[in-house]
Amino acid sequence: MYDNSKSSQGSGTEYDSDYQIGQSNVQMMGMDVHNPVFAISAVAILLFIVFALIFPADAKEMLVGARTWSIQTFDWLFMIGGNVFVLFCLALIVLPVGKVKLGGKSAKLISAPFPGCACYLLPAWALA
Repeated sequence: MYDNSKSSQGSGTEYDSDYQIGQSNVQMMGMDVHNPVFAISAVAILLFIVFALIFPADAKEMLVGARTWSIQTFDWLFMIGGNVFVLFCLALIVLPVGKVKLGGKSAKLISAPFPGCACYLLPAWALA
C-alpha cells in the first residue's frame, strides 16, 4: 500500500488525509480490483453481450449506426490522430530520445532491427 497522508497539491501546500490508496479495493482471483468500478463495468459489459446475443439483428443495426455516426462525426479526429501518430514515429527516428534503450544501458538486442520490424510489418503488407 502507498502512504499518501502527506501529499502535495499543485500549489505546494501539504494536507493530511485519512484516505489510503487502494482502501476500497478487494482481492479476487489474485487481482486487486476497485470494487464499485469493477462491478459496474462488469455488469455493463455482460448486459451488452447478453443483449447482442439475444437480439443480434437489433445489435447489428445499433452498432452499424454507431459506427456510421462516429465516422461521419469524428472523421477529422481519426485523420488528425493518424497524422499525429506518424509524426510521433518520425520524431522518434530523428530525435535523440529515439535512441534510448528499453532496459537500460546494458540491454542487448534480442534480434536484428530489420527482421524484428519485418515480423510486425509482413501481416500488414499481406492485408494491403
